[in-house]
Parts: sequence; C-alpha cells; structure tokens
Amino acid sequence: MFRDTMARNVDAWAAVSVDLANTMDALEASLVDRLRLPVRARLAQMLLSLRGAFGDVDEDGVLIIDLPLSRSQIAELLAVRPETVTRAIGVLSEEGVARFVRRRVVVRDLDALMDEVELPAEQRVRRPA
Repeated sequence: MFRDTMARNVDAWAAVSVDLANTMDALEASLVDRLRLPVRARLAQMLLSLRGAFGDVDEDGVLIIDLPLSRSQIAELLAVRPETVTRAIGVLSEEGVARFVRRRVVVRDLDALMDEVELPAEQRVRRPA
C-alpha cells in the first residue's frame, strides 16, 4: 500500500526521501560528535541515559543504577576496549563521582557526572577522592 501510494505520488516520494536523508545526516553527525568525546564523557552520557529506566534514588538522595549491560557490552557500545572502560570506571571511582560494583553503579555526585558530559576535557577539574 505504501509503495503504491509513493509510486503514484512523486512529490510525496521526494518529500519522504529528503526527510530520510536529513535524518540520516543528523544521526551521522551525532555519532561522530559522540565518538569525539573522551571515553569518560561517553560513559557518563550512557549512565545518564540509563538512569530513567534503570536508576532509582535511595533515601539519602544517592542515584543507584542497576546496569542491564556487562562491562564488555558497555565497551562495545562506546566503541572502545573493555580495558578502557575499566580505566574510565576507575577514574570516576577515584574522584568520588560514582562507585561501580558488578552491574550496580552508585552515583554519589550527579552534578560531577553531568559535568563529564558538558565540560570540554581541558576544563575538567580532577576532584580529590
């Protein structure tokens, strides 16, 4: 049915094609931008995106995220090696931003986690543990 409609209406086909091309361009630009971010920022971005579906705030106001992914799966999504994810996790833990225990992440400093995504690398301040 859709193909028949598009075959009869060249203008509609052209509009759909342009919209699809624009969407693909936007997705490609977004992917390139994400891959340019440091691994810590990409990890922080992923954690922030998972907090809605897998996160909960405890009675002390601490965000706890039960990850549905293993570290190797996280590495695949971030397009890095698992060892790189482990190092990024170590830095976030050392700085007191988040503690990782198996598939659970305890985010003690949500503002600092958000700063990882928002600030350019040269402006990030390493926080004492």
